Amino acid sequence: MEIEFQLLDVDYISLENRPVIRILGKTSDGKTVCAFYDGFYPYFYVLPKEGKEEDVIEDLKKNFLGDLKNIEKVKRYLPIGFSEEKVEMLKVTLKDPSRTATIREHLRKKDFVEDVFEADILFKYRFMADFSLFGMCWYKVYGSPTRTESVKADAMIKMEKIEPIEKIENAPLKYMALDIEVVSEGIANPQEAPIAIISLSFFPAFNGKNTLVLIAKNNMRKIDQDVLTFKDEKEMLEKFLEIIDTFDPDIIVGYNINDFDMPYINERLRINKMRRSIGRCTEKQLVSRSLGENRYKNSVFGRVIVDPYWMIKDMAGRGFFTGLKRFSLEDVSQYLLGEGKIEFSHKDMPVAWNGNEEQMKKFIDYARRDSELVLRLLLEKQLLDKYIGISKVSGLLLQDSLDTGEAGKVENLLLREFDKEGFVLPCKPTEKEIARRKAERDVKGFKGAFVLEPEVGLHTNCVAYLDFACHPLGTKVVVKGIGEKDISEVKEGEFVLGKNGWHKVVKKWEYDYKGYLININGLRCTPNHKIPVVKENERQKFVRDVTAISLFKNKTKGKIIFLKEFGNIGKNEKLSISKAEDIIKKGEFYEAKNPEFSLEYYEGKVYDLTLNSEPYYFANGILTHNS
Repeated sequence: MEIEFQLLDVDYISLENRPVIRILGKTSDGKTVCAFYDGFYPYFYVLPKEGKEEDVIEDLKKNFLGDLKNIEKVKRYLPIGFSEEKVEMLKVTLKDPSRTATIREHLRKKDFVEDVFEADILFKYRFMADFSLFGMCWYKVYGSPTRTESVKADAMIKMEKIEPIEKIENAPLKYMALDIEVVSEGIANPQEAPIAIISLSFFPAFNGKNTLVLIAKNNMRKIDQDVLTFKDEKEMLEKFLEIIDTFDPDIIVGYNINDFDMPYINERLRINKMRRSIGRCTEKQLVSRSLGENRYKNSVFGRVIVDPYWMIKDMAGRGFFTGLKRFSLEDVSQYLLGEGKIEFSHKDMPVAWNGNEEQMKKFIDYARRDSELVLRLLLEKQLLDKYIGISKVSGLLLQDSLDTGEAGKVENLLLREFDKEGFVLPCKPTEKEIARRKAERDVKGFKGAFVLEPEVGLHTNCVAYLDFACHPLGTKVVVKGIGEKDISEVKEGEFVLGKNGWHKVVKKWEYDYKGYLININGLRCTPNHKIPVVKENERQKFVRDVTAISLFKNKTKGKIIFLKEFGNIGKNEKLSISKAEDIIKKGEFYEAKNPEFSLEYYEGKVYDLTLNSEPYYFANGILTHNS
């Protein structure tokens, strides 16, 4: 059995005192897949003080024998300072990820331990790093079918092997926008005030409806086709949970959903003694963790909670939406969509709730509009695209790309790169260590460079470049002493023409390719790499992998440089090398100021060349024929 899917979430469960990894993804036809992997265990590194290895081993066996899976001696580079040789240390493998922190803190207190490394890495990211898995990338899983009642998925597989696959498009996702209304005189308190209305918007439509409004009030006649009434809050919440199970959204979105709607729903479910498992695992409940100052972090397995309020506020801080001064849903939707909320104040809610049918209908319309607007913001303004790209680059899961700061993204990248080079990654400093460093800085001062903050706003005089990986059959290059040659016929050891001279072909790569090629003024290439493109009177767009298709949709005014004398050099290479090189030195370059972009489907061989022991791609070094 084999399944291809785009990776959405990863976690683990304990089964018979051992961890089982769960990888949840979406297939190209929108099906939900869960892969289970059994046999991966948490580990970290211990650097004993000189001659104290046996003391560490003896201590671990004495105090944590039941937790130990294995202890082995390994050699790794230390992360701080220069060393030509790797240092011998202990790799400690445990049976249970939840025991790592306890054992780490125990070892830190021992005088025979110099340091502990990589003992604060989340188990899911330890697994993803070791298996080279990146959030929102595509993979093919091989294994055998399996089933469990605890996971909601269309297909389940016991994983034996996983490998990356090249795929441009995103899997079709299901979106559900959420907005709750609470009728209260003052600030809504979940301990006292029940939820009165839950407004939902769907994409794609749910049972033929784009919206549903749930109301905890049944002494009223049916107002609209999408309005459902209930005798009380508990009955309404039961329907809400049923809708989530049935529609099965991948993305749950709401404006300020992280700090209000989701924690409020979580608490009301608890007060009503109802299940709080709104994710794709019946055994894992919604978690709303307080961060202080009315901030929360919410997590649920298999679904992503998205809050456009913080996304837009972050973008505004980086120079976008310069005309936006306030970040209420009314201000943001008017600015970005040209349509705002229905005028209805908080003090009108108790009056409408206890008022006549007309007042209640306006309350319902107000609630419905809120969920509609937030879904439009997310989809029409493509707010998730950036975070999908961040997941693919940093390796973070999509939920963590939304919730994690820059440090988390960098740390995850460092973990992967350190592992590749044989280094260990230090643990985050303890509070005691942070205090020590601060005291040291206060006494000695802090020496370092002055960091200039970049000017916020639109920069128009940018340099655009194109960085493509491979070219298909029919692409011509100039080979020294031979002339024009098809890229498929180039041999290792030959020299090909680049913008700054000749480059030796160290390695020629050939791949089977099935997918789209980007055609730029006749030059055809695969859309595999980052493409920063300058657009006239608009912000610079960073197009990557799955969104390279947008080059076709937008009239991009970038700078693409080709050698005007390409053909002449090719002809003269057959006759006189010196004459050809003279043309290179005097060769004129021109800019295609209005390049034409198009897409074409291609199945066949594509080629890449490694030049001078460094990989240069055609747009960065090799000159290709602009046919």
